[in-house]
Amino acid sequence: MNCVVSLVLVATCCGAELGPNEAGAEKSVENVRQRLRAPFHERLLLNTYDHIRARAAADGYFPESVTGAYPGMFSRTSGAFARMFIETGEYDLVERNLDYVLQAMTQNDFERAPHVMGPRKAGAPESVIPIISGEDEVDGQAHVILGWALLAAARGSNPFEDRTYAFIARLLDRTTDAPYVMGNTGMRIGTGLVLNHCLEHSRDGQYWLAYDFLTQSFVAAALEHAIPVAARRGDSRHVQLWTDRLARLKENIAKRMTRDFDGKKIYLEMLLPTGRAPQPFPGLGWLNLAPIPAAWDSVDPVLFKDTIDTWHRVAQIDWDGPRVCASDWLPEGEKDASGNRIVPSVIGKVAGWDAVYCWRTKQYGRLCDLLDFLEKVNTTPDMGECFWYNRETRKWSASDPGNGEQACWYCWAMLDLRKAAGLPALPDRSVLKAAGAS
Repeated sequence: MNCVVSLVLVATCCGAELGPNEAGAEKSVENVRQRLRAPFHERLLLNTYDHIRARAAADGYFPESVTGAYPGMFSRTSGAFARMFIETGEYDLVERNLDYVLQAMTQNDFERAPHVMGPRKAGAPESVIPIISGEDEVDGQAHVILGWALLAAARGSNPFEDRTYAFIARLLDRTTDAPYVMGNTGMRIGTGLVLNHCLEHSRDGQYWLAYDFLTQSFVAAALEHAIPVAARRGDSRHVQLWTDRLARLKENIAKRMTRDFDGKKIYLEMLLPTGRAPQPFPGLGWLNLAPIPAAWDSVDPVLFKDTIDTWHRVAQIDWDGPRVCASDWLPEGEKDASGNRIVPSVIGKVAGWDAVYCWRTKQYGRLCDLLDFLEKVNTTPDMGECFWYNRETRKWSASDPGNGEQACWYCWAMLDLRKAAGLPALPDRSVLKAAGAS
């Protein structure tokens, strides 16, 4: 499924905003197609895709890491897994993966999607799914709901939807109400935004308590895509409830999650609770790209484009290779929690999200640079989790190849790009084999 967001309005109305001195500004759609068809990129996509598919268990369990870097299965990854395999029409895989999360909740009497789940006992398919981590990550919960809603939209009414609709409806009700959303905006802590009590951020290597843009985007998108399912099912109560909650959330995002930056209005990365009035976080980064993977159709397209184009301008990594942006950026003079400058890094999923953004806003030169960057730094058969740049040695290093979340989002992005560019979603294996590329 190709969820086309309102960013196309930006592309047609505003065009690409490439500076005259930016390398690759003259690149075209055909330059992008050439790279997508190149043996490196087709091989990386097929290897990563095949290995993800192979490690998805029959009962839906999907281990996050093949290197041992992370234990168990992450609820948040289920959103990426769903978007990836909906793109290829493999709906049963998506159903089993989502159902594993829902079964874990039911068996363990959890009112929320667990952070991390383990596999069932070997040889005991009916055993209780163990919870490895029960942290309350509402963004991960929104990923699950969104994946469910997109699956329902893609294949229509079916027994899985019938069996799980009431459960998902309750979960979405809870996600958009207290304690996540304080609707009394007359109180100084009442933002009307979704509070993530445990945002698993790359910044500082810590969890954050935050009203973050990623969580707002995924919750808004979950509401947006669940409403038509409720309407199809004749559930007028939820159509009205979710429509009202979506309208209020969008209003409060527009009111409270924006700031002025160099004369332009852009979205915040995070708004941080203080117990009094919440404080805007000064950085920009990968959280701001969230409307792309979330398929949040009604994000303000001009405001979003100004945000990402600002990030592109200020976060570009200074190195002697293709243009690429640091996934996390702070203004000059700002330090991380340890008092250090941020180490420049490019997170795997962020490269994919940014590539899709660049295609949809017709920034083909920047997109070509991203693809060239991956060819230079991804030296393993599968997509890496993150690429780190050492300013002293001027070399890149990578972590956790095949990481579930990053690899699934990378595959989704490449599948989306290939379809948009008029190519088959998956490369022709026989052609690659004949070319000696596999």
